Amino acid sequence: GRVMRRVQCSLASYVVAIMYMQRIQADKQEQLRINDGNVRLVFLTTTLLASKYLDDFVYSNAFFAEVGQITNARMNALELEALSLLEFRLGVDGRAFQLSTRRLLPGAR
Repeated sequence: GRVMRRVQCSLASYVVAIMYMQRIQADKQEQLRINDGNVRLVFLTTTLLASKYLDDFVYSNAFFAEVGQITNARMNALELEALSLLEFRLGVDGRAFQLSTRRLLPGAR
């Protein structure tokens, strides 16, 4: 949707963003349940994290806030909350990344 239309980050960042969401859902379900009401903001936030971790060009938090139609202060808070939920571990296993890429982007190599 809106995030993928406005944020021009690498496809790898989108894959990793979804992997972060899956990690949060699996490991921190009692702290954050991803649902229809928050999935857009969770995806926005994990995309911000993945882009900062993987991409050479990174949009500012203010830009992500604008895309998400939230304040910059809220974006900053969501970033810190997501980092905490991920225990500041932004690396992903190479094999898991390859499997996720094949599942999410069947035509990609």
